[in-house]
Amino acid sequence: MMFKKLFKAALVIGLSVFWICAAGAQTASNGKGSTTHSAVTTAYTGKQLFANNTSGNAVATPITINAVPPGQALTIRALIYSTGTNKPGTSTLWLYSQAPTTTGLVDYSAYIGPYLSDLQANIYIGYLSCSAWQATNDSTAKYFSECSGSSQMLSTALGQFTLGSVVTIYALEEIGSYTPIASEIHTYLLSTLHEN
Repeated sequence: MMFKKLFKAALVIGLSVFWICAAGAQTASNGKGSTTHSAVTTAYTGKQLFANNTSGNAVATPITINAVPPGQALTIRALIYSTGTNKPGTSTLWLYSQAPTTTGLVDYSAYIGPYLSDLQANIYIGYLSCSAWQATNDSTAKYFSECSGSSQMLSTALGQFTLGSVVTIYALEEIGSYTPIASEIHTYLLSTLHEN
């Protein structure tokens, strides 16, 4: 493996994720964003938008994350966690380099990915699928999930900038079948790990 000499671990502590790396071997950066669900508690039936608006246009969640120089090795880890008390269905995070088309989209709108206009504008980056939801190991009975997907596309996008520059990624969450609580919050954590 590319990083077989690297000792690394991810610790979920409270509301943060930290990478532990061998000294001088790697540098980690963490991006964070969240979406607050509306007050509606109707069950989602799948392939619907998780959003905080019931009128107007949904707003994609911005996530700021550090980029890396072109040519450097880069891996990406993603995590989602929820403040709800019910186990969510599969969540798909659709990622964009600019705010995507959301005209007329509200909480519970059908949503299965980018519009043609997003593709034509070349702002679609890729997706992350989060389906391994499990309860946290405490009395709060909250849920979290690791995410996987087209991370190579995300790696390519982040590798096009100068080291230390901050890149903003915009996320829309497609949610599977489950019943949310009012104002439930889903938090997205994107961590990059690259060679020094």
